[in-house]
Amino acid sequence: QYVQEVEEWSDQLGKLQWAAIQDWMCEPFVLSKTGMTVQDHQKKTIQSYHDLVAINSGIPWVPVLQGWNYEDYLQHVEMYKNSGLDLRECKLVGLGSVCRRQNTHMVEELIRSLNQYGIKVHGFGFVRFAGSQGEAPLGLGLLRSALLRRPALRPARLFGQRRLLRVLAASHACW
Repeated sequence: QYVQEVEEWSDQLGKLQWAAIQDWMCEPFVLSKTGMTVQDHQKKTIQSYHDLVAINSGIPWVPVLQGWNYEDYLQHVEMYKNSGLDLRECKLVGLGSVCRRQNTHMVEELIRSLNQYGIKVHGFGFVRFAGSQGEAPLGLGLLRSALLRRPALRPARLFGQRRLLRVLAASHACW
């Protein structure tokens, strides 16, 4: 169903720059609901990427890194690589489970490390980093909060769907 929705949105909005996969968040409150581990969610996120590409490789799917601790994200990079996808070769990689922690030094250091490794990241829901004055530093992609202030995208609020916002963000990429 998600692939069909993305195809429809692409038809309605024009050619998408990218669309985020359906990832499995790793916040502790989410893990407590699923009863799974961070690594389980990471595996499911990777499987989501491969499944979506298999269904429609014409959509520019963006993989998403998930984790909770710094090491979790680095482990997820390796898990993607072991699955056959080198994230350094991707146009963009989403960074999940970080929007509520965007002003932390751990997240800032993680983004620096990923960029130094050659991975271009997009922080979903990011507004600013500690000391950043609201800019998009460190090569970070589009800021969703800025998008929602754009009149053409305000109707997206009505849907209340995280995935629609991600697709809309992708279709109006401005990095």
